[in-house]
Amino acid sequence: MIRNIITAFLCVSSIAAWSQSVDELISRAQQKTSEGNYASAIEDLSKAINEDSENLSAHLYRAQAYMMNEDFESSVSDYNVVLSKIINRADIFISRGSVLQKLGKFTEAISDFDNAISIDPKNTQAFMNRGFAKRELGDFDGACEDWKQSKKMGNSEAKIVLKNNQC
Repeated sequence: MIRNIITAFLCVSSIAAWSQSVDELISRAQQKTSEGNYASAIEDLSKAINEDSENLSAHLYRAQAYMMNEDFESSVSDYNVVLSKIINRADIFISRGSVLQKLGKFTEAISDFDNAISIDPKNTQAFMNRGFAKRELGDFDGACEDWKQSKKMGNSEAKIVLKNNQC
C-alpha cells in the first residue's frame, strides 16, 4: 500500500516537472543566464525546445547562452533556426555574425553584417563588426571605411578603433 502511494507520488511529481510551461523554462533560463549559470540555462532552454521546437525565443536565448558558454557551433545552429523564420532582424544577424567571427569564419560573418546593414543602414555596430572581420581577412582599407562610417553615425568606440588601427 505505502509502496503504491510512493510510486503514485513519484509519477505525479515527474509529470509536474515535465509539464512546466515553456514560458516558465525560458524565464528560469534567463535568470540563470544573468547569474552566469549558462550550462543550467541551456538545459532549461533545451527542455523548452523539446516541448515546443518552434519556439524561436527559446532558440534565441539558447543561442546566446551557448555563445556565453563558448559553444560557438551550437550557438550558430540555434541562430540558424531563428533566422530561417525571422529574416528582418538586424540584431540577430549581428549576433550570429559575431559568433561566426569567434569561429574564424570571417567571410560568413561579413555576409551577416551585410544583411544587418541592409535591414538597418544606420546600425553602427554592424559597421564596426564588419570592419573587424574585414581586417582579419586583410582588407584594411575596407575595415577603415566601415569604422569611419560607424564613427560618422555617432559610434564613439569607432574613434578609438580608427586611431588604434592607424586609419
